[in-house]
Amino acid sequence: MAVIPTINNGDPANDTWPDAVTSALTAYGCILLRTGDQTISDATDTPVTFPTGSVTEVLDTHSFHDGGTNTARITIPTGGDAWYDVGGCVEFAANATGHRQVWLEVGGVEVKGSRVTNAAFGTVNNRMATPTMYLLLAATNYVTLNVRQSSTGNLAIKADGVRLACVRRWPA
Repeated sequence: MAVIPTINNGDPANDTWPDAVTSALTAYGCILLRTGDQTISDATDTPVTFPTGSVTEVLDTHSFHDGGTNTARITIPTGGDAWYDVGGCVEFAANATGHRQVWLEVGGVEVKGSRVTNAAFGTVNNRMATPTMYLLLAATNYVTLNVRQSSTGNLAIKADGVRLACVRRWPA
């Protein structure tokens, strides 16, 4: 039988965990799922939006996301300075022309190493994910998921394949 370590000399009634441990074990962040398609114009860098009525907030512990204002953003709240795991995915509608791209930005600047580019798939939807990035973010920093496509016309990203997550890994 495994022995469970304790903090205060084995007296479970008086055990307390340091704030950093308690904080790390408590969910803190935001995970968004888009519930409606979004049309992406040809050859245009476009932030994916998560507006009220087209989003499910799977997790939003401290009002990181506002579905009415700046709907593409997950914004770090005051007191939220920390290391975060940030990643996203999209699913482009089937189309055989051009290429598709997805990447992350912080404050409007591309996160190096997050851009993924694929050739178009003809008969199946093209699902793409950014690498999960480990980022040190501070209050008022904001994260967006961005896309670009070159099908020579408008192309949808499909609702069931769009997700953006920004979840604290460890306090700063």
